[in-house]
Amino acid sequence: MCCLCLFYTVIQVPCSSHYGKVFETTHDGTILYGNKSELIQRVRQGEEIRILLWEFNAKHQLFSTNQIIVNDQELCAQSVFSVDMGIFFTRQILMVCTSGYIQEQQWVIGSDMKERDVTAFVNSTWFANGNCRTPATSLQEITSALANGHDVMVLSQNNRFPLYGLYDVRTEMIAQFAWGVPRIDSVANKYTSNFDGNCVWQSRLLRFSGFIYSAKWQSGSGKHVENVTDTIGQMTWLTDSSWTLIYENSGLGEPLYGSLSDLRDYTNNGGHRLRVVFNDQAANVDSIFSHGGTVSAVFVRDLIWNIETMNDPLSQVVTIVTTAGRLQEYVYRLASSEIVSNTSTTIGVKWYVDVASWTEIFRVQNGEVDNNFPDILEDAIKSGKAFRVIYIRPSGNMSFAGDSVALSPTGIKSVLVNRLVDVTIESEQLVLYSPVGNHFYKFNSAGSVKIRIYDNGNPYTRSQELLLKESFSWFVSDYG
Repeated sequence: MCCLCLFYTVIQVPCSSHYGKVFETTHDGTILYGNKSELIQRVRQGEEIRILLWEFNAKHQLFSTNQIIVNDQELCAQSVFSVDMGIFFTRQILMVCTSGYIQEQQWVIGSDMKERDVTAFVNSTWFANGNCRTPATSLQEITSALANGHDVMVLSQNNRFPLYGLYDVRTEMIAQFAWGVPRIDSVANKYTSNFDGNCVWQSRLLRFSGFIYSAKWQSGSGKHVENVTDTIGQMTWLTDSSWTLIYENSGLGEPLYGSLSDLRDYTNNGGHRLRVVFNDQAANVDSIFSHGGTVSAVFVRDLIWNIETMNDPLSQVVTIVTTAGRLQEYVYRLASSEIVSNTSTTIGVKWYVDVASWTEIFRVQNGEVDNNFPDILEDAIKSGKAFRVIYIRPSGNMSFAGDSVALSPTGIKSVLVNRLVDVTIESEQLVLYSPVGNHFYKFNSAGSVKIRIYDNGNPYTRSQELLLKESFSWFVSDYG
């Protein structure tokens, strides 16, 4: 049952790969399906990788990966997301390897206290989305790709990582990625995250020539640890052209290309992902809001946003762009959640949606599960699908990716979403208040929505709600 009601020419991926299970291993490293060589090849050609952990922490858990470490003997993938521990929140770092080895660490958000550090061996299934990326061989190619809405990741000799935040295509300093573990140690072919006793995060600015400007911070206190200027040797920049321009507006909110109704249909009814290009910069969108006659995109520029201020207290820039031509930027201190600057201007924006097919497979209306949908949630989880959520509220709809999906022993399926900022719709505009709160959502197949709000500088929950009469839909895709 697909809600995609528009038509376009699907861009063909430049390889013969296909979506599906690539590798499966038991807790003792016994290979049940596939081989490591194919999985490593899928990683190196830029395919998205998702991992299903079997009966880990008493449930099946499906999640996407960010940094991936590869050598000839082993492949390990890292994933980072927030976990609701009741009275406080933790940031969970999972390092999963093809040998069956897993390390899980949890750090209390708002402090540098480690809540959990365990190693184990688990059964895991590795999925690739079949969407190969094209290497960019020149600075002109990469800037052209970014300016045309393409997604980008970087492959070095032993690492692969996505680029997110903002890319400045006007200079050679064009890429940024963050929230990476600063050092990965290899011990007997098992990779472990080493924090030297503190939850230290590393954010980086990257040039096409290979130079890295790197800063390390303590996650809880926001204390700056050190800056490093380094190189990472040979890199391959991989671009994903499976995005299409669907709408463009001027700084006055006038349509320059496409129709606003098409954009709303893709994101509000079809579950699609979104990228925006404005002022020669490109960004992945964290949250999509559809309110009144406007579509707004919210995203967070990662921790370094100006090389000259890398020694300052740890800050983030929250950016909002709208189809009405508004650009709003908030800078806030991560440790205190205090907004230190707020600027607004007008801007023209290009809106790109992915060309993947997203299918609605589950719907809740006013707290009641819609039984007209076939019961295929468990199959979708166990086959490694990407999940997105459309949350329908009186003030407007929100759309975002599921950070992780869980299947409990009782059969309840849950999609967990942690959005980095608490944005409120006020007079048909999105507003960010100080202190900046983070939203944690838990949507489950029984029809309820659990929401907690917490501040970065405080590990304890500011407020919590259990909402029983809500409306939301889940969409799945192979590509996402």
